[in-house]
Amino acid sequence: MSSQPNTQTVRERLTKLFEFLKAYTDLHYPPVRYIAQQPRSLWLKDLPSHPSVELFRDKGNSDDDTEESDIVVCLKRPSITQCPSPPAALTEWLKQGWPELSGKVEVHQTRNVVGKDGQTLIERFEADARRSAPDFHPHR
Repeated sequence: MSSQPNTQTVRERLTKLFEFLKAYTDLHYPPVRYIAQQPRSLWLKDLPSHPSVELFRDKGNSDDDTEESDIVVCLKRPSITQCPSPPAALTEWLKQGWPELSGKVEVHQTRNVVGKDGQTLIERFEADARRSAPDFHPHR
């Protein structure tokens, strides 16, 4: 008697297991066959005109069998410039993270300042007309 299991039986069981898993996956996650069913889509004609996006149109050169002929879109990482400095009147009022790409520009509504007599006062953001100018919108 052999102590090793019958390889044919093990192979059949594994095949049935993988068939079951494939059927289960197909049932719960059916393949998307139409672009309209995708959660997001972007047509090539709607790509932005940007130096980091290069679109290769088919020019009818079917005799060119190089690897580059299969490339449709080439995307490059854009160069990111530093955020410009805010006006001096706003620098101390801005919350952390405002210069980050994913950051949101928000200001503190109040802050503590020490008056001339040494007393701590609460200063409101709207108290200075330079900070509440109509061209500055901290919650955009």
